[in-house]
Amino acid sequence: MMRDVNMPEHMTLTEDAETERRRLAAFRTALCVLASSLILPLAHHLWQAYCC
Repeated sequence: MMRDVNMPEHMTLTEDAETERRRLAAFRTALCVLASSLILPLAHHLWQAYCC
């Protein structure tokens, strides 16, 4: 009987953990996209400034 009472709390914790995992994955993806979009223009600028 106690197992049935605790089941919804466990499922809510699992859903919260899944939501947090997805939020962190989206944040990490956004940071990677931002970093890659900044690296190429910076590399091009440095190439033009120091190599040519």
